[in-house]
Amino acid sequence: MSKTIQLNSIAPAKRSFVSFKSVVADYWWQIYLGPLLLVVAACAVLPYEAWLSHPDRHSFLPGDVIRMSTLSELFAHGFGVVVVAIGIYTLAPKSRLTIPRIVACAFWPGLVAHFLKLQIARLRPIHYFDADSQANFPTDLSATWMGWLRNWDLNTIYAQQSFPSAHSATVWGFAVGMMWAFPRGKYLFICLATLASIQRVVDYAHWPSDVLAGAAVGILCGGALQQNWGFGWLLGRLEAMLSGGKACANT
Repeated sequence: MSKTIQLNSIAPAKRSFVSFKSVVADYWWQIYLGPLLLVVAACAVLPYEAWLSHPDRHSFLPGDVIRMSTLSELFAHGFGVVVVAIGIYTLAPKSRLTIPRIVACAFWPGLVAHFLKLQIARLRPIHYFDADSQANFPTDLSATWMGWLRNWDLNTIYAQQSFPSAHSATVWGFAVGMMWAFPRGKYLFICLATLASIQRVVDYAHWPSDVLAGAAVGILCGGALQQNWGFGWLLGRLEAMLSGGKACANT
């Protein structure tokens, strides 16, 4: 009995195995329906991306909002994920076992997004700014798409790696992982992910559809890691092994 109490106080080992009966069940729409809606939204904004990305559209945003979105990029970067992981390890010892899954939720979507970048070449908005920092977006944004598997040498060029946004994929996957570990902070994590996504558009690193597609990748991959199969199953076994409570797998 004492051993069971100790395991429950260290980490949410049980919910890492029975995901649909635990906290993840509260976010089923984010894991499955959410990415689908984001893909639909990405397709819907395609005809309006030049208008949405133009500097005039961002002028109404307060300076503090711009600064907050810029600072929030930290959570969409690997460095920020590592800093948070160190913070959890140092400040929340009882939640240390959640760190591997949280980190995986952030890095795996980022890797998937980078893989997709190598398959799909698209010019970033910043490519269309002249020496005077004036935006000269093409009338037909289909010209921004350079093709599928067009040329691996070209697809590795930064200016042609717009789709999808790896930052967006990372931060939304990270948010899913943090919501699993700390459900009470779900609205905070959603706000941070939203600000980080806005930053990618405001800084002309991505078109809106790139960010929406990246968010879909992040939520889908992060949600998959909460399930009791594939990498999610392996992470659950790792958590049980580290806790010394292998019997928790079937509880």
